Amino acid sequence: MHFQQIRSATALIEFAGVRFLVDPMLAPMGTYKEVPFTSSTGRGA
Repeated sequence: MHFQQIRSATALIEFAGVRFLVDPMLAPMGTYKEVPFTSSTGRGA
């Protein structure tokens, strides 16, 4: 088993020759509104 943390909640896990991308917010950019009172990435939707 291999575990690689990509970002705070994103991980790549390899187990038995199969790779899994785990991300609780994996969705196209702009799907969800920005969280109020947090810094923006500035990329826009």
